[in-house]
Amino acid sequence: TLLIWFLQNFDVRLNPIQNGEQSLLSGLGKLLTPLFRPLGFSDWRLTTALISGLAAKEAVVSSLGVMMQTSMAELPNAIEKLFSPLSAFSYLVFVLLYTPCFASIATMKKENAAQDEIRHKKWLIEEEKRREWERLQQMENSRIKTLVEETEKLVNIKRIKDYIIVITEEGKRRLGESYPESDFAKWVDWAEQFLEKNDCRSWKLPKFDLSDQYFFII
Repeated sequence: TLLIWFLQNFDVRLNPIQNGEQSLLSGLGKLLTPLFRPLGFSDWRLTTALISGLAAKEAVVSSLGVMMQTSMAELPNAIEKLFSPLSAFSYLVFVLLYTPCFASIATMKKENAAQDEIRHKKWLIEEEKRREWERLQQMENSRIKTLVEETEKLVNIKRIKDYIIVITEEGKRRLGESYPESDFAKWVDWAEQFLEKNDCRSWKLPKFDLSDQYFFII
């Protein structure tokens, strides 16, 4: 709004003006008028009024009154010569649809910032949920892996035990009385010691570590 006021009241030499046609705003309007001529706005005052409307849409009408040097009551008759019916309709539609005033833009920016903050908070919540789900999934996978590994270990121990029993009986049958002093008997002793060390009764129980939610064998 301050910028529009400055453009309306000073010329290119930054001197206060007496005639609105000498203002920076009118000069800018004249410069932009060729761009709007295809829409039917061939008069520089129409373009200048649009620039004033950036401060407030109602300023379009008041700016036209100032530049036409007429009262608001006489303004409809004064601007009639600037429009054809089609260009008047085009002007009205353009005023309705072009950039909102600065106050509206500031309000929209503030509301968008608030919406962005809400969306960001929602994203943070969803991201936290996703990370928690991944952590729980990793924890569950760790439990399953440990369970499978320990089960396979137990199955292998049982197989080894069955094997030692069968091979010991076969060794005794083959070696007869020489079995106690044989190298095979020493191997059987070693194998039974291995079984004793790795028997499930000597295993430590699994524990669910609540400090970091992971599954350990301790």
